[in-house]
Amino acid sequence: HSKIRELRCAFDRYERDAIAIPNSTGDLLPKLDSALNELDKLSDADQILNLIRRNEMTDLEFKEALNVCPERRKEKKCTRPVLKTIVAFINTEGGILLIGVNDGREITGIDEEIRRYYHGSADRYERDLTTLIENRIGKAKFEFINIRLLEVNGKRILKISCKKSNKEPCFLDKSEFFIRPGNSTVLLEGPDVIEYRDKHFS
Repeated sequence: HSKIRELRCAFDRYERDAIAIPNSTGDLLPKLDSALNELDKLSDADQILNLIRRNEMTDLEFKEALNVCPERRKEKKCTRPVLKTIVAFINTEGGILLIGVNDGREITGIDEEIRRYYHGSADRYERDLTTLIENRIGKAKFEFINIRLLEVNGKRILKISCKKSNKEPCFLDKSEFFIRPGNSTVLLEGPDVIEYRDKHFS
């Protein structure tokens, strides 16, 4: 997206100027406000497409589905990878999980899931995920989680935005501790959990 590239270059230029000439920041603020206004004009779909153009990384993960693991080709709930990623984001630096996008960055959508498992009700789909989070991660962690159903290129996807917790660690099923050191989710156990907790939580 050319507009995104232009804004990114502008921000980089403003940052360099602010470092080189600290007293110039007053002149830069109106320009930054203008750039931010341009960002606000981007639709939700534009923002999602911009995310999808990136590769998976510390703060971004794609999952094709919530209910079926495509690689297993079986009628089996595949909620665990989704919940692991949410826990890892909260324990690390936060991040965005997109459900309805495969590893090849193709928008597959969740429409078929909604039709097949929830009788076409997107509300039931979201309630199912909310109940899973409440039961397996904890109701208290909803302050770090925002769930939105969005339409992109005619297909519905679920965007789960997670904030970092500075207060206390997050566990899956009250026992499993995951972090996100790169583009994968890692389980820490034993002394590693204690060491990580002492360094990252107040």
